[in-house]
Amino acid sequence: MNVFDVTREFQGGFGASRPSTRFLTVHHADANYPQVFGIDDVRAIARYHVQSRGWAGIGYHEVLAEQTPGGPIACYIVSSPLSVRAHVWGRNHEAWGITMAADMTKGIPPQKWVDALALRLVEAKKRWPSSVIMGHRDIALKGHETTCPGEKWAAWKPALIAQVNHVLAVSPP
Repeated sequence: MNVFDVTREFQGGFGASRPSTRFLTVHHADANYPQVFGIDDVRAIARYHVQSRGWAGIGYHEVLAEQTPGGPIACYIVSSPLSVRAHVWGRNHEAWGITMAADMTKGIPPQKWVDALALRLVEAKKRWPSSVIMGHRDIALKGHETTCPGEKWAAWKPALIAQVNHVLAVSPP
């Protein structure tokens, strides 16, 4: 998987450092923007967060996006992993966030998305071993409920976590 550090473009006005990381939070973009590909997906999500939400920049730490239509998934690191972003209301001080630049609203993600997500979660678990992988919906506070990362999250979450745990077991930090 290609990994691109694009923090210079997307750090935005987020400056605070997260004191601890309890949650590795999985999101999906929910098609609130016209899907393009690669870095343009990241820019589209950032525009949506800034223009529609009024945030200081893109709300996540990492964005996964297809590099070309139907092509491989790449990871775009959009901020310092220790920064406080804007991806789970009231929990950003304890949560790291990654999103898939795809709409997983009604279905289980294709395996290439799960594989890419698992690889990045492995890296995050190496950094924060005691953190717990959760979907946005799992840690949303009352009044801020969501279906993110999709209605079928409960169906594919166990396989994702098993994949992460397997990789960590065969290649420890």
